[in-house]
Amino acid sequence: MKKPKSKFSFILTEYIDPHIIKLYIIILISILLTAIMVIIGVNIYRYGILQEELNKPPLYSEQDISSILKSPGLTDFIIPESLDLGGRGFVLYREPVKAWTDEMVKHYIIPPDELGIDKISEESRLIMERKLDDIP
Repeated sequence: MKKPKSKFSFILTEYIDPHIIKLYIIILISILLTAIMVIIGVNIYRYGILQEELNKPPLYSEQDISSILKSPGLTDFIIPESLDLGGRGFVLYREPVKAWTDEMVKHYIIPPDELGIDKISEESRLIMERKLDDIP
């Protein structure tokens, strides 16, 4: 019995010269080998960098990390009575006093009646009026 010819027969050598097919195969193999070599090279380079990082001494010791993460206690905020630094590393800006005078208080504290809502409202209204005056 004869084998019927298929309408869809496709023989590559009928359309492309066999020498060109060999050239395409050689190019494909060289591209694949180049890709494999690049992948291997990148992995070797990354492994070398990883080994360098592992060989470096740690930036912080365990004691440094535990002291950084330790929450401050109440005694950490005590300012000593004398000007002896005691290794704490700060210098007082002014002489400490037991009680403040009225003049010292006036310098740093704003009376609550000056911070009233009327004053804030008036200042906000003036700012808005100035902004709206600039609009043509």
